[in-house]
Amino acid sequence: MPDGDFFGAVVEKAECGLLLDLHNLYANEINGRQSVEGFLSAIPLDRVWEVHLAGGMVRDGYYLDSHSGAVEDKLFNLSKGIIARLPNLKTIIFEIFPSFLPLTGLDLVRMEVERLHGLWAVRGTAKSAVSDRYQRVVATNGEPSFSPDEWEFSVGKLAVGRGNDSLLFSELANDPAVPVIQRLIEEFRGSMLVGVLPLSCRLMILTLTENIFLAILKDFWSKKTPRQYASSEAIEFAGYLHQLNLKVPSLAKVLEFEIGSHQYPGR
Repeated sequence: MPDGDFFGAVVEKAECGLLLDLHNLYANEINGRQSVEGFLSAIPLDRVWEVHLAGGMVRDGYYLDSHSGAVEDKLFNLSKGIIARLPNLKTIIFEIFPSFLPLTGLDLVRMEVERLHGLWAVRGTAKSAVSDRYQRVVATNGEPSFSPDEWEFSVGKLAVGRGNDSLLFSELANDPAVPVIQRLIEEFRGSMLVGVLPLSCRLMILTLTENIFLAILKDFWSKKTPRQYASSEAIEFAGYLHQLNLKVPSLAKVLEFEIGSHQYPGR
């Protein structure tokens, strides 16, 4: 079922509005998924109430919806025509992750917001904006081979580097995007730990060398699934380090201090 058909069906049955993330659709098209126009042709444009725009980056041959900078000119120009077709648009949002602000600067954010004001001025101005109609054609190929639960379980296992002997897992494991997702997750997990345990991580790097510290992280990731919050990930990592019993002077005390400062802030 194409993405546009799915979202069109949800909006239609729920009788709700739609947040249209144009940068996400743009990234999907570049990476070989449904085209932006193909998606738009399958949804009721008068239900679009909010539009998101952002900048991205290329990583290992894939374009990432990374919210890392300015909106690409190609997407910005494409957005003009799209926003003109949205008669009930209520807001346009520019997205950027705070971690990229030291690299881009606030001047870039100011410039992007000013450009968005220009897009806001053309909303719903296309002649076909009010009467835009869509046709949703859903291909029916019988019952799906795999259930949604199987998809979710297999993709989740792959993303965190776990094994599975199912047929679906074997097929998905050959997808060249899987290693990219795994590396991104590892980098994010690493940044979570360094953010919560900066002193402990620095102590291990200085005592054991950076390569050994990275090897410890990889072993931790291979044995422990990601936790939802950075503090929970840090507590899990501290327990893992306790079991390793590393010969790092004062590591246990430093870990205890940093974990305690997050569990009992202000004390």
